[in-house]
Amino acid sequence: MNSIYGEPKLNIKKVIIALVILFVILILSLIIFIFGRKNSNSPIILKDKSFLIDNCFNITFKKDLKIKETIPSNNFLLELHSENDFNFYISKIEGFDDADFSKVAESDYHYYPLNFESIIEISDLEECTVKEFPGYKYNLKYLDSNTTYFLQVYILKINNLIYTFNIQIPAESVETMAQNIDPILNTIEISESNSTHEIIRGHFPKIIKEIIRGQV
Repeated sequence: MNSIYGEPKLNIKKVIIALVILFVILILSLIIFIFGRKNSNSPIILKDKSFLIDNCFNITFKKDLKIKETIPSNNFLLELHSENDFNFYISKIEGFDDADFSKVAESDYHYYPLNFESIIEISDLEECTVKEFPGYKYNLKYLDSNTTYFLQVYILKINNLIYTFNIQIPAESVETMAQNIDPILNTIEISESNSTHEIIRGHFPKIIKEIIRGQV
């Protein structure tokens, strides 16, 4: 039946269904909006990071260090920086396959610090062992751009190859950040497979006298 104006009457049932659909769409849109905002404000889930070095060994860094890898400079195999000014460098001493390991370490200890102009103090060279890897360690404090830095150096023999690990920390943060050094080094594991992942490596010209390695 037509209305007095000649137009069909409104189908009340269809109107109700349309209103219900619009209401559902509005509710869903509101839910998506709320959860979208919640997720955008959620912290990013970080994961531990492992690196294959020189196709020789792996080393792992905990997620709370928030490290970032950069293109290695000064002949480093790996260069990492963190938001906490915890900087980690790995390099390789080459050309000493038949040399006495202790002599190589002593040479590094005597000559590598000469790369720094304003050394405040330097420790003795000490023999050490990191896991099953024999090594030597020393540290120094130096001044750079009015900031005092602490540099811990490890020289380790891994798979009959010699690697150096430089850990640079602002002197004011040593008490809180230096405690991360040993746990990191204790993650070193010999690589059991020939991975296709390669760390960018440059040539290794002599930096000073007998030592060939990266410079912070």
